[in-house]
Amino acid sequence: MGVSLTPTLTWGAVTGATSYDVYFGTATAPLLAGNTTTPSYSPSALTAGTVYYWHVLAKNAGSSAGSTTWSFTTQVAAPVLVAPATGAAGVSPTSALSWNASAASTSYDVYFGTSTPPPLAGNTAARTYTPASLLAGTVYYWQVAAKNSGGSASSAIWSFTTAVAAPVLVAPANAATAVSVTPALSWNASTGATSYDVYFGTSSSPSLATNTTATSYTPAALAGATRYYWHVSAKNGSGSAGSATWSFTTLVVVPPAPVLTAPANAAAGVFRDAGLELGQRDRGHFLRCLLWDRLAAAARDHNDGHRLRRGQAAFGRHLLLEDRGQEHGRFDRLRRVVVLDSACGSGAGVAGHRGDRRLADADFELGRGHRAASYDVYLGTASSPPLATNTTATSYAPSGAQTAGTLYYWRVVAKNSGSTAASTTSSFTTQVAAPALVAPAAGATAVSATTTLSWNASAAATSYDVYFGTSSPPPLKTNTTGRSYAPGTLKAGTVYYWQVAAKNSGGSTSSAVWSFTTH
Repeated sequence: MGVSLTPTLTWGAVTGATSYDVYFGTATAPLLAGNTTTPSYSPSALTAGTVYYWHVLAKNAGSSAGSTTWSFTTQVAAPVLVAPATGAAGVSPTSALSWNASAASTSYDVYFGTSTPPPLAGNTAARTYTPASLLAGTVYYWQVAAKNSGGSASSAIWSFTTAVAAPVLVAPANAATAVSVTPALSWNASTGATSYDVYFGTSSSPSLATNTTATSYTPAALAGATRYYWHVSAKNGSGSAGSATWSFTTLVVVPPAPVLTAPANAAAGVFRDAGLELGQRDRGHFLRCLLWDRLAAAARDHNDGHRLRRGQAAFGRHLLLEDRGQEHGRFDRLRRVVVLDSACGSGAGVAGHRGDRRLADADFELGRGHRAASYDVYLGTASSPPLATNTTATSYAPSGAQTAGTLYYWRVVAKNSGSTAASTTSSFTTQVAAPALVAPAAGATAVSATTTLSWNASAAATSYDVYFGTSSPPPLKTNTTGRSYAPGTLKAGTVYYWQVAAKNSGGSTSSAVWSFTTH
């Protein structure tokens, strides 16, 4: 039993023999395999676990004599390992070892462990072996020896590396509610892991958010009253293993009520901005813009990071700012803000000139509602103003011109998915309307030297400044509550310029500059 697969058959030399016929095979009456003059014979490689028969016939020229027939059984074949493949990585810690059957084997010794050569782990008649649960991320070695009563034959030694362990999520707990909108996700460390892929989002199959070597991750501030899903995949050079997917719901975030800051409540002449004038003394054409932002804002928050001085024009975002009682630096409250670029309209034609000019439009501000998703803006002439628009921005430009000298009310409601919060209701009165000049007509000629200037009444005006002279722009001549002015006897053949500014306690608004030529 257990004879090598490459045996040498030998026998004693026979006196007088000149050669030997060797009979060899798996039959009990083996066939002639060869003739030799020596007392030995080596057959070609044999089959493992097989019974072979042989006998020898001594020969000379006169006669021959044969031996008895003998038999032997070759050794068992070495097993061929199948799985896990040698050098395999990311192998499951519960994997079973398997190998091919070995001819003539009656059982198998399995050698298994973390050292090489591995120690004996067990004996089995089967062709598989399942070790106890293995450590994650660990190299294991294994070998199998086929056995029978005649001996044993061993396989080569193979190795494999187990997969990294799946992370165990810790917090926020699965299905937790009222979770902070700034949570930290955490999980237990995974044996063998070199980093972690974190999947996070509002989809039940969340997308990859980040990769980290830590065991925690803090996403950006989340939306309130929203369900989020997350799972973590532990990784190393040989593979990855993912956790279960957990979810949690954030708490309802009530945004703070917006704080209206400008125009001041009950302000009059809202659109006035001292120290600025329109090019060519025109009325100008600006869109009104409602703005809201945080109180105690630095002036740089409204001008691309640059601080402003009193009355300084800033064209980073093209804002004109005037402070109340501060020379520069931080503003306790922005008194007036006129937006001059595309954020709220075009500012072409504005130039520093006289301190008594009026802009046609203005802005309004309020404190930012923290985490508000959008804002309902209410604006109108009723003390409970109607809804004008909903916007995600912190500004609103009402469509169309507002009526001059009119009391308006407004408020803003900050909204998110969980709740709403409303500002107080503020009011303002629009500036007086610009007068419409009547006579003499613009560009008129042969006008009487004793002509009288006239214009239409301006809504909410209490008086009128009349500018008149031979230069443009003309100087101030008088103030009157009437709608006409007689400048006295004029020079013949002379060009005169005139303009009228309507006034009330809230400010003033000027007409265009007209001219005429006397007769």
